[in-house]
Amino acid sequence: MKKNKSAIAIIFIIILLLVLCSGCTNKPAGPIQILLPTNLPPPPSIASSSTPDPCSKGNIMLEAKKITNLTNNFDDITLMSQSTPKEQLAVVILEMRRIRRDSEELNVPICLMEFKQAQVNFMNSVISAMTNYMGGVSGLPLQNQINVSRELRVKYEETLSVVSGIPYATPTPIPPTPIIPTSTAAPVTAKGTQDIYVLDGPGLTYTAKGTFLKNQTANIVGRTKNSDWLQVEIWDNPGKPAWVPKQMVYVTGSLDTIPIVETQPGQ
Repeated sequence: MKKNKSAIAIIFIIILLLVLCSGCTNKPAGPIQILLPTNLPPPPSIASSSTPDPCSKGNIMLEAKKITNLTNNFDDITLMSQSTPKEQLAVVILEMRRIRRDSEELNVPICLMEFKQAQVNFMNSVISAMTNYMGGVSGLPLQNQINVSRELRVKYEETLSVVSGIPYATPTPIPPTPIIPTSTAAPVTAKGTQDIYVLDGPGLTYTAKGTFLKNQTANIVGRTKNSDWLQVEIWDNPGKPAWVPKQMVYVTGSLDTIPIVETQPGQ
């Protein structure tokens, strides 16, 4: 009797399993569908970020101005050195070296590397000449260094003209022109003892107008009350005299015959 009940139980379990597995057929699996939320905002658009080209026509002069600003500072210090006693030039030279170092460390685009190098070469030459002058170098060796500095300055100006697109005007060599008398009396003249700047007025606070080179000679047409600054006629700018410090030129003639020119303080 017990065997019959066991057999019936086994048969019942088999039938139950068959019923439960009646849907377990091997059907090919369909593609898996992933349901995404429909209320999400669209992905933000990626803004295009383009870096301006520093070498483009509209930007290159903005970059070049960083270089020319340093050159202007260097020129100001060079001008100051012309009225600085020789034994005090060390301070001036240190400041010139600082500006030169700022130029060397200035980051510029590759299109301005040649312009920057021309500037550094010019600064190095001036600093070297001034250092040698302070150390006692004079005569032809010093003059040769000054000539090299002039050539390097021309190279700097030529490179700037290429960058700016403005044609470079080659400076006209100083002709051996005779002094034109301003009156029937013998003119009072000034002869450059070294290369110096000429200024808009009698003082270092005035703007430089050009250069008065060593051995260049010009008529003196005006002076300050104490004659420490002289107004001279510049050969390449007739009718528009400029000022030079008396201590930087050799005067021929009597300054007592030269009129005193009243000027406003330099800005």
